[in-house]
Amino acid sequence: MTSTSYEGFNLEDLRNRNKSQRTDPTKASDLVSKLNEEEKTKGRERKTFGRTRDGTIFVVPETYDMVSQLLFPSQPKNIGDLFILAILAFHVAIFNFAPTTYRSWILGLVFLTWRLSYDVGIGYLLDIQSKRNRLVTWAQNIGLFLDPETGKNPHPKLYKFIKRELETKITRDFKLENTPVEYNTWLIFRRVVDLVLMSDFVSYFLLAISLGLAERPFQESVWMTVLRWIGGGCMILFNVWVKLDAHRVVKDFAWYWGDFFYLVDEKPVFDGVFQMAPHPMYSIGYIGYYGIATIARSYPLLFISITAHLMQFAFLFAVEMPHMDKTYPEVAEYREQQLPATMRSFPTTSILDAISSGSPYQSPSALPADGPHGIDLCRVTDALGVLIPIYCALAVVIMPSNHQTQTLFVIHAAVWRLWYAAGLGFVLHCESVRKLWTKHFMKHGEGQEDAWKRWKEVYYISQRMTTSTFVAAVFKVYTIPTDFFSDYNLLKHLIAVALVSLQLTISASVHHTLGDFGTFYGDFFWQVKNAKLDYSKGPFRYLNNPEQLASMAGLWGAVLLTGNGMIFALALMAHAMAFLFHYAVERPHQRRLYKEDIRKDSGVLIVIKHFLPTFVQNWDIDAVLDRTVDRMETFLEDVVPLMIIRLDELIKSWITLSHRLPLRRLDSNIGNIDASNYSIEILRPDSPQGPFTASYGHPIKIRWTAPNNHSPKDWIGLYSVAHNTHRKVTEVSSQGRWVATNPGQYDSTTADTGCLTADIKSDKVSNIVYGEMLFSSDKLWWETGTYEFRYHHNGKHNVLAISQPFEIRIDRFDDDGLYVDEQGLYLAAVEQTLLAVIQNCFDRDPQVAPSSVTEMFGNLVKKDGKYSKRGVYAIKGLFGIELDPEVVKMDGNVRNLAWRVCMAKRALVLTVSNRHPSQCLRLMDEVLQIEQNEHANFVPKPVDLALQLH
Repeated sequence: MTSTSYEGFNLEDLRNRNKSQRTDPTKASDLVSKLNEEEKTKGRERKTFGRTRDGTIFVVPETYDMVSQLLFPSQPKNIGDLFILAILAFHVAIFNFAPTTYRSWILGLVFLTWRLSYDVGIGYLLDIQSKRNRLVTWAQNIGLFLDPETGKNPHPKLYKFIKRELETKITRDFKLENTPVEYNTWLIFRRVVDLVLMSDFVSYFLLAISLGLAERPFQESVWMTVLRWIGGGCMILFNVWVKLDAHRVVKDFAWYWGDFFYLVDEKPVFDGVFQMAPHPMYSIGYIGYYGIATIARSYPLLFISITAHLMQFAFLFAVEMPHMDKTYPEVAEYREQQLPATMRSFPTTSILDAISSGSPYQSPSALPADGPHGIDLCRVTDALGVLIPIYCALAVVIMPSNHQTQTLFVIHAAVWRLWYAAGLGFVLHCESVRKLWTKHFMKHGEGQEDAWKRWKEVYYISQRMTTSTFVAAVFKVYTIPTDFFSDYNLLKHLIAVALVSLQLTISASVHHTLGDFGTFYGDFFWQVKNAKLDYSKGPFRYLNNPEQLASMAGLWGAVLLTGNGMIFALALMAHAMAFLFHYAVERPHQRRLYKEDIRKDSGVLIVIKHFLPTFVQNWDIDAVLDRTVDRMETFLEDVVPLMIIRLDELIKSWITLSHRLPLRRLDSNIGNIDASNYSIEILRPDSPQGPFTASYGHPIKIRWTAPNNHSPKDWIGLYSVAHNTHRKVTEVSSQGRWVATNPGQYDSTTADTGCLTADIKSDKVSNIVYGEMLFSSDKLWWETGTYEFRYHHNGKHNVLAISQPFEIRIDRFDDDGLYVDEQGLYLAAVEQTLLAVIQNCFDRDPQVAPSSVTEMFGNLVKKDGKYSKRGVYAIKGLFGIELDPEVVKMDGNVRNLAWRVCMAKRALVLTVSNRHPSQCLRLMDEVLQIEQNEHANFVPKPVDLALQLH
């Protein structure tokens, strides 16, 4: 940028001579932004540039607030100022000279007139200016600002009067003929606003004095009077600070709705009071009304203040917010996208598109849409959402109102509150840490989307029950006071209604900001790539956790309304549970997921800390609570696994005891037998070095040796090493896992199953025979662990030989070397690994076990549940995916099972933080590539809702 030109502009004329210049409207916005950015470095010499709709760029002259212009002697005065001051003096005259009996009524009508002039009159002018540029068009049509020397101004005297009035007030950078008509029209509009706003304030203040004098508090203690004045005074001072700080931030441009006429294209600055509350000039900026009403101790003034405040909100929603949506597109874009403080919710067409694009899948909601028109009573959740409040209301009406019934209602509400905070909190914690909720539905053949839908339904119904039972308890306890319109009762009802309204407003705003995804804690179930917290929208700009305030305000309103100890205890419990829920469930999850994106101080806290001492500003309560939660989690992580191990050992010991033989059959002549002549050797298919390890479900072949005169009723059983503590006697049942050394010795054909050879003479040692056995199918243990074979004597439980212990294990599926290719290498590897395991699980029986990944399982799989139980146990060991046995029957072949495993594994990998990102992306891209190449030409039966790919 040079001192004389900027993109074709003569800056000397524009900046120093204040001559407006026109450019292409499409380029004006960027140019003004650049000019204003350059001006920030010039200190006192800084100037502000503005632009009109037609692309005219001009220097915005410096103006001052209405109070300074009207009341400060140092500010130049004109006829308009004198007129406004005369109107204000007329209000004072009404107060002084009107009859006392009618003074308050007259002042009330005057205030109502000015309030309507503000909200309806100014609102109408701004609305037509925003929609049709009507005020500027009027000024142009009558030639109001045309120089009379051109001969085109039909009102030269009016022009000279306006020129003198405006240039008297604005002494720097302003010449009427050099500024665009939009800016000049805004200056005229400002004078109308000055008249209306000052008259509105003065008439209200005089009305407050009149009502305060008319309603002197005779029956009030001194302390109550002092507290009332202190409280009211604090609210008034806070109101003054809000207005002053708001003017400091937005300047005259926004204070007088300048963007309805022209734009300055500066980035909005949300500083000071704008960090505390939304639309502070209309929300907390009217708290002074209630402070004045408190000092005046006037209920008529309080109701007038409430009415005026509500009218101001109507002005905001009817005039300002539509204009903001049109003028600042990012505001409208935010409302359409509903960016949450967790993550954004995008519309997508499939779950694969959702996760690959970094967005949660948004299927048609199973929950009611906003408003009564979204309710469909044919849906279970909608029907329950309507029936639950009706059920609670009927219970309130029908059941008697005695102490026992009231206690029952409170206990009912407390139980649901406990479930809502502790029960659902536990579910969310388990989902965040272990994905247990999602795994449960995947286990039963459903997908991640199904888990998400079911969670929303459970949460919605729980929320309905919690709210409805609390409201029912409040109404059951509440009694209408006989002196309802007494000062205290009327005040507490008003405050209670205000607190409930605050809860409803914040709750609606939170849901509007978060959408369904954030409201139902979607980031506990879906993890979106590059997701970040955003605190710039909705109530999250001012509070880190506005939903806590939303859920609490109404509770304490109910406490104030009822004055009942049980409701107080219920509200206190709810408050404590919400606090624990946030710090034990929500915040740890956010710290795991978003880490440094978590904001330390909310907007409100930043403003409050600004007025506190430095040592207080350095306090960090969240850090202390986080450390406390971390210690608790560390303690639980250390203690709970030990408790689980001890409990597991206890259960196993009970199981072992239940399997102990009550009457063990022992041979009394066992002492005459030389046990050294007996042995058991595991025949390994591989080299004999090192400990033997058996693959899950693979048959195990053994060779036994014994003297040639051994008992023909000897037998060998397979046992867990942990089940027997005695080396000479077997203490537990073999549960059918045994084979006779010699066939035909027992009245059971299963005893001979697995006996390959018997009593073959040894070539190496005389008087020694050997035989071979094959343990397979039901004679194997279908659980991983350490096992041993035991040789028993003469059909008894005396042990003559024990094999070396060996391990049955399932090797974890290793996908580190697998990458995406056109043939779908990942799925193919899963299929081949799963095929071998399934064949073992199905006993390698050609009638049952498949020979290829596409061959359907034998009919026996559906009839005998042992096959599917073995299969799901193996899948859990291989892939860490827990499935229900019915899923194996339902899928019917290895390819369907492998596809389900891939989808489940991908969903879990994408949401478990301890997996390497490359594995997450590789698995996700693999499945997407398979879909694109139409490699997946099948769908599990019935179609899994989580696999809507075709």
